[in-house]
Amino acid sequence: MHLQLPENFVVELTNLGLIALTGEQKEEYLQGQITTNVQLLSETQGMLACHCDFKGKMWNSGWLVKHSETLYFTAQQSALGKSLAELNKYGVFSKVDIVDASNDIRLWGFYGPQAKKQLERAFGELNDDHMAVTATENRWVLTLKGPTGSRFIVATPATMPLPDDCVASLANEPQSSWNCLDAVAGIAAIHSQTSNEFVPQMLNMQALGAIDFNKGCYMGQEVVARTKYLGKNKRAAYLLTGTVKNNEQALTIAPGDILEKAIDDNWRRGGSVLHVGFTDNQVWLLAVLSNDSRVGEILRLKEAPDTQLTISELPYSID
Repeated sequence: MHLQLPENFVVELTNLGLIALTGEQKEEYLQGQITTNVQLLSETQGMLACHCDFKGKMWNSGWLVKHSETLYFTAQQSALGKSLAELNKYGVFSKVDIVDASNDIRLWGFYGPQAKKQLERAFGELNDDHMAVTATENRWVLTLKGPTGSRFIVATPATMPLPDDCVASLANEPQSSWNCLDAVAGIAAIHSQTSNEFVPQMLNMQALGAIDFNKGCYMGQEVVARTKYLGKNKRAAYLLTGTVKNNEQALTIAPGDILEKAIDDNWRRGGSVLHVGFTDNQVWLLAVLSNDSRVGEILRLKEAPDTQLTISELPYSID
Protein backbone atom coordinates (compact mmCIF):
# COMPACT_ATOMS: atom_id res chain seq x y z
CA MET A 1 0.00 0.00 0.00
CA HIS A 2 1.36 3.42 -0.97
CA LEU A 3 1.26 6.24 1.58
CA GLN A 4 -0.74 9.12 0.15
CA LEU A 5 0.31 12.48 1.59
CA PRO A 6 1.01 15.94 0.15
CA GLU A 7 4.56 16.34 -1.15
CA ASN A 8 5.10 19.20 1.32
CA PHE A 9 3.17 20.02 4.47
CA VAL A 10 3.30 21.43 7.98
CA VAL A 11 1.50 20.18 11.07
CA GLU A 12 1.40 21.50 14.62
CA LEU A 13 2.45 18.56 16.79
CA THR A 14 -0.08 19.12 19.55
CA ASN A 15 0.12 15.48 20.67
CA LEU A 16 3.83 15.90 21.39
CA GLY A 17 5.13 17.58 24.53
CA LEU A 18 8.51 18.49 26.03
CA ILE A 19 10.22 17.67 29.30
CA ALA A 20 12.93 20.25 30.04
CA LEU A 21 15.97 19.60 32.25
CA THR A 22 18.20 22.42 33.54
CA GLY A 23 20.83 22.71 36.26
CA GLU A 24 24.52 21.94 36.56
CA GLN A 25 24.00 18.17 36.96
CA LYS A 26 21.39 17.68 34.25
CA GLU A 27 23.64 15.58 31.95
CA GLU A 28 25.02 13.50 34.79
CA TYR A 29 21.55 12.86 36.17
CA LEU A 30 19.92 11.99 32.86
CA GLN A 31 22.82 9.66 32.03
CA GLY A 32 21.62 7.42 34.85
CA GLN A 33 18.01 7.46 33.68
CA ILE A 34 17.90 6.79 29.92
CA THR A 35 19.21 4.20 27.48
CA THR A 36 21.48 6.41 25.35
CA ASN A 37 24.83 8.00 26.19
CA VAL A 38 24.11 11.62 27.11
CA GLN A 39 27.86 12.36 26.94
CA LEU A 40 27.57 12.10 23.14
CA LEU A 41 24.76 14.66 22.96
CA SER A 42 25.71 18.06 21.56
CA GLU A 43 24.13 21.30 20.41
CA THR A 44 24.24 19.98 16.84
CA GLN A 45 23.34 16.30 17.33
CA GLY A 46 20.17 14.93 18.90
CA MET A 47 19.29 11.40 20.02
CA LEU A 48 16.43 8.96 20.33
CA ALA A 49 16.22 7.66 23.89
CA CYS A 50 14.10 5.49 26.20
CA HIS A 51 13.20 6.16 29.82
CA CYS A 52 12.57 2.93 31.77
CA ASP A 53 11.74 1.74 35.26
CA PHE A 54 14.06 -0.63 37.17
CA LYS A 55 12.42 -3.61 35.42
CA GLY A 56 13.30 -2.17 32.01
CA LYS A 57 9.69 -1.24 31.17
CA MET A 58 9.39 2.03 29.28
CA TRP A 59 7.82 5.20 30.62
CA ASN A 60 8.72 7.09 27.46
CA SER A 61 10.62 7.03 24.20
CA GLY A 62 11.43 10.34 22.57
CA TRP A 63 13.88 12.69 20.91
CA LEU A 64 16.56 14.32 23.05
CA VAL A 65 17.87 17.78 22.07
CA LYS A 66 20.33 20.12 23.79
CA HIS A 67 19.71 23.83 23.31
CA SER A 68 20.68 26.93 25.31
CA GLU A 69 21.82 25.03 28.42
CA THR A 70 18.59 22.99 28.47
CA LEU A 71 17.98 19.34 27.64
CA TYR A 72 14.64 18.75 25.92
CA PHE A 73 13.08 15.28 25.90
CA THR A 74 9.97 14.82 23.75
CA ALA A 75 7.05 12.68 24.89
CA GLN A 76 3.55 11.94 23.77
CA GLN A 77 1.33 14.23 25.87
CA SER A 78 -0.61 11.30 27.30
CA ALA A 79 2.58 9.67 28.64
CA LEU A 80 4.50 12.80 29.58
CA GLY A 81 3.11 13.19 33.10
CA LYS A 82 4.17 9.73 34.26
CA SER A 83 7.66 10.03 32.75
CA LEU A 84 8.06 13.48 34.30
CA ALA A 85 6.99 12.20 37.73
CA GLU A 86 9.44 9.29 37.56
CA LEU A 87 12.31 11.56 36.52
CA ASN A 88 11.52 13.94 39.38
CA LYS A 89 11.31 11.08 41.88
CA TYR A 90 15.09 10.67 41.77
CA GLY A 91 15.98 14.16 40.55
CA VAL A 92 15.59 15.57 44.07
CA PHE A 93 19.01 14.11 44.90
CA SER A 94 20.76 16.02 42.09
CA LYS A 95 21.21 19.65 41.08
CA VAL A 96 18.65 19.46 38.30
CA ASP A 97 15.25 20.99 37.62
CA ILE A 98 12.81 18.92 35.55
CA VAL A 99 9.59 20.50 34.29
CA ASP A 100 6.90 20.18 31.65
CA ALA A 101 7.77 22.80 29.03
CA SER A 102 4.87 21.99 26.69
CA ASN A 103 3.02 25.26 27.38
CA ASP A 104 6.13 27.36 26.78
CA ILE A 105 7.28 25.78 23.51
CA ARG A 106 5.27 24.84 20.43
CA LEU A 107 6.35 21.92 18.25
CA TRP A 108 5.82 21.72 14.51
CA GLY A 109 6.42 19.04 11.92
CA PHE A 110 7.64 20.00 8.44
CA TYR A 111 7.78 17.49 5.60
CA GLY A 112 9.11 17.66 2.05
CA PRO A 113 11.83 19.45 0.05
CA GLN A 114 9.86 22.69 -0.33
CA ALA A 115 9.14 22.72 3.40
CA LYS A 116 12.87 22.47 4.03
CA LYS A 117 13.59 25.40 1.72
CA GLN A 118 11.05 27.55 3.54
CA LEU A 119 12.47 26.61 6.94
CA GLU A 120 15.90 27.67 5.76
CA ARG A 121 14.61 31.22 5.36
CA ALA A 122 14.42 31.39 9.15
CA PHE A 123 17.29 29.09 10.16
CA GLY A 124 19.79 29.28 7.33
CA GLU A 125 21.06 26.06 5.79
CA LEU A 126 19.75 22.98 7.64
CA ASN A 127 21.99 20.05 8.42
CA ASP A 128 20.42 17.15 6.53
CA ASP A 129 22.01 14.37 8.60
CA HIS A 130 19.68 12.16 10.62
CA MET A 131 19.07 13.63 14.11
CA ALA A 132 21.17 16.72 13.34
CA VAL A 133 20.12 19.89 15.18
CA THR A 134 20.15 23.38 13.64
CA ALA A 135 19.41 26.23 16.03
CA THR A 136 19.05 29.95 16.45
CA GLU A 137 18.95 31.79 19.78
CA ASN A 138 15.28 30.97 20.41
CA ARG A 139 14.43 28.08 18.10
CA TRP A 140 15.77 24.69 17.05
CA VAL A 141 15.17 22.18 14.27
CA LEU A 142 15.71 18.42 14.51
CA THR A 143 16.21 16.67 11.16
CA LEU A 144 14.75 13.19 10.73
CA LYS A 145 15.65 11.10 7.71
CA GLY A 146 13.64 8.05 6.74
CA PRO A 147 12.23 5.98 3.91
CA THR A 148 9.93 8.82 2.83
CA GLY A 149 12.69 11.44 2.79
CA SER A 150 13.58 14.24 5.22
CA ARG A 151 11.26 15.77 7.77
CA PHE A 152 11.85 18.23 10.56
CA ILE A 153 10.66 18.82 14.13
CA VAL A 154 10.73 22.55 14.86
CA ALA A 155 10.56 24.07 18.34
CA THR A 156 9.55 27.71 18.83
CA PRO A 157 8.66 29.75 21.92
CA ALA A 158 4.89 29.89 22.39
CA THR A 159 5.13 33.68 22.29
CA MET A 160 7.17 33.71 19.07
CA PRO A 161 5.35 31.97 16.21
CA LEU A 162 7.05 30.90 13.02
CA PRO A 163 7.46 33.62 10.38
CA ASP A 164 4.73 33.57 7.74
CA ASP A 165 7.20 32.77 4.96
CA CYS A 166 8.03 29.48 6.70
CA VAL A 167 4.52 28.11 6.31
CA ALA A 168 3.25 29.98 3.25
CA SER A 169 2.08 27.68 0.44
CA LEU A 170 2.48 24.55 2.58
CA ALA A 171 -0.48 22.25 3.10
CA ASN A 172 -1.73 22.07 6.69
CA GLU A 173 -2.06 18.44 7.74
CA PRO A 174 -3.42 16.85 10.94
CA GLN A 175 -1.31 15.05 13.53
CA SER A 176 -2.35 11.71 12.06
CA SER A 177 -0.34 12.40 8.88
CA TRP A 178 2.83 12.82 10.95
CA ASN A 179 1.96 9.59 12.77
CA CYS A 180 1.84 7.84 9.38
CA LEU A 181 5.41 8.98 8.71
CA ASP A 182 6.46 7.66 12.13
CA ALA A 183 4.88 4.31 11.30
CA VAL A 184 6.54 4.01 7.88
CA ALA A 185 9.89 4.86 9.53
CA GLY A 186 9.26 2.19 12.18
CA ILE A 187 9.49 4.69 15.05
CA ALA A 188 7.00 3.72 17.73
CA ALA A 189 5.95 5.82 20.70
CA ILE A 190 4.77 5.25 24.25
CA HIS A 191 1.27 6.52 25.07
CA SER A 192 -0.57 6.40 28.39
CA GLN A 193 -2.25 3.12 27.40
CA THR A 194 1.11 1.43 26.81
CA SER A 195 3.21 3.12 29.50
CA ASN A 196 5.27 0.72 31.64
CA GLU A 197 4.31 -2.26 29.42
CA PHE A 198 7.28 -2.93 27.12
CA VAL A 199 11.07 -3.15 27.24
CA PRO A 200 12.84 -1.08 24.56
CA GLN A 201 13.62 -4.03 22.27
CA MET A 202 9.88 -4.70 21.93
CA LEU A 203 9.72 -1.32 20.13
CA ASN A 204 12.84 -2.09 18.05
CA MET A 205 14.79 0.62 19.84
CA GLN A 206 18.05 -1.29 19.34
CA ALA A 207 17.54 -1.03 15.55
CA LEU A 208 16.93 2.72 15.83
CA GLY A 209 20.13 3.46 17.77
CA ALA A 210 18.22 4.33 20.94
CA ILE A 211 20.12 1.90 23.20
CA ASP A 212 23.83 2.21 24.03
CA PHE A 213 24.92 -1.20 25.31
CA ASN A 214 28.39 0.12 26.21
CA LYS A 215 27.44 2.97 28.55
CA GLY A 216 27.39 2.69 32.31
CA CYS A 217 24.48 1.85 34.55
CA TYR A 218 21.05 3.40 34.11
CA MET A 219 17.55 2.63 35.28
CA GLY A 220 16.51 -0.76 33.83
CA GLN A 221 19.96 -1.41 32.29
CA GLU A 222 20.28 -4.94 33.68
CA VAL A 223 17.01 -6.07 32.10
CA VAL A 224 17.72 -4.33 28.78
CA ALA A 225 21.16 -5.96 28.60
CA ARG A 226 19.82 -9.38 29.56
CA THR A 227 17.17 -9.08 26.87
CA LYS A 228 19.94 -8.60 24.30
CA TYR A 229 22.61 -11.02 25.42
CA LEU A 230 20.40 -13.87 26.65
CA GLY A 231 17.88 -13.64 23.81
CA LYS A 232 14.98 -13.17 26.22
CA ASN A 233 12.87 -10.99 23.94
CA LYS A 234 10.02 -12.77 22.14
CA ARG A 235 8.22 -9.68 20.81
CA ALA A 236 8.96 -6.82 18.41
CA ALA A 237 7.24 -3.87 16.72
CA TYR A 238 5.80 -4.39 13.24
CA LEU A 239 4.29 -2.10 10.63
CA LEU A 240 0.69 -2.92 9.69
CA THR A 241 -1.41 -1.31 6.98
CA GLY A 242 -5.04 -1.52 5.96
CA THR A 243 -8.08 0.37 4.75
CA VAL A 244 -11.20 1.56 6.55
CA LYS A 245 -14.53 2.91 5.38
CA ASN A 246 -13.71 6.44 6.51
CA ASN A 247 -11.41 8.44 8.77
CA GLU A 248 -14.04 8.40 11.52
CA GLN A 249 -13.60 4.64 11.72
CA ALA A 250 -9.82 5.08 11.84
CA LEU A 251 -10.20 7.48 14.78
CA THR A 252 -11.58 4.61 16.87
CA ILE A 253 -8.24 2.76 16.67
CA ALA A 254 -6.04 3.65 19.65
CA PRO A 255 -2.79 2.60 21.34
CA GLY A 256 -3.36 -0.44 23.52
CA ASP A 257 -6.07 -1.93 21.28
CA ILE A 258 -5.82 -5.70 20.98
CA LEU A 259 -5.00 -7.34 17.66
CA GLU A 260 -5.96 -10.91 16.79
CA LYS A 261 -4.38 -13.37 14.38
CA ALA A 262 -5.86 -16.49 12.80
CA ILE A 263 -4.66 -19.78 14.29
CA ASP A 264 -6.25 -22.77 12.56
CA ASP A 265 -9.95 -21.93 12.48
CA ASN A 266 -9.88 -19.50 15.40
CA TRP A 267 -8.74 -15.95 16.09
CA ARG A 268 -6.36 -15.58 19.02
CA ARG A 269 -4.69 -12.60 20.64
CA GLY A 270 -1.77 -11.60 18.45
CA GLY A 271 -0.51 -8.31 19.86
CA SER A 272 -1.36 -4.73 20.74
CA VAL A 273 -1.36 -1.38 18.94
CA LEU A 274 1.42 1.12 19.73
CA HIS A 275 1.08 4.18 17.47
CA VAL A 276 -1.58 4.97 14.83
CA GLY A 277 -1.76 7.20 11.77
CA PHE A 278 -4.32 7.44 9.01
CA THR A 279 -5.01 9.34 5.81
CA ASP A 280 -7.50 8.94 2.95
CA ASN A 281 -9.10 5.83 4.50
CA GLN A 282 -5.68 4.24 4.94
CA VAL A 283 -4.42 3.10 8.34
CA TRP A 284 -0.71 2.89 9.11
CA LEU A 285 0.20 1.65 12.56
CA LEU A 286 2.91 0.02 14.62
CA ALA A 287 2.07 -2.86 16.91
CA VAL A 288 3.89 -5.25 19.23
CA LEU A 289 3.60 -8.82 17.92
CA SER A 290 5.46 -12.07 18.48
CA ASN A 291 8.87 -11.85 16.80
CA ASP A 292 8.13 -14.79 14.53
CA SER A 293 5.50 -12.71 12.69
CA ARG A 294 6.00 -12.43 8.94
CA VAL A 295 5.34 -9.85 6.24
CA GLY A 296 2.01 -10.55 4.56
CA GLU A 297 0.28 -12.02 7.61
CA ILE A 298 -3.24 -10.74 8.28
CA LEU A 299 -4.45 -9.56 11.68
CA ARG A 300 -7.66 -7.91 12.78
CA LEU A 301 -8.80 -5.58 15.54
CA LYS A 302 -10.54 -7.46 18.34
CA GLU A 303 -13.13 -4.73 18.83
CA ALA A 304 -13.65 -4.21 15.08
CA PRO A 305 -13.16 -7.61 13.43
CA ASP A 306 -14.00 -6.29 9.96
CA THR A 307 -10.88 -4.06 10.11
CA GLN A 308 -8.09 -6.28 8.81
CA LEU A 309 -4.46 -5.24 8.72
CA THR A 310 -1.48 -6.67 6.83
CA ILE A 311 2.08 -6.84 8.14
CA SER A 312 4.28 -4.73 5.86
CA GLU A 313 8.04 -4.22 5.44
CA LEU A 314 9.96 -2.16 7.98
CA PRO A 315 12.84 0.02 6.74
CA TYR A 316 15.34 -1.79 8.99
CA SER A 317 16.18 -5.28 10.22
CA ILE A 318 15.07 -6.43 13.68
CA ASP A 319 17.08 -9.65 13.74
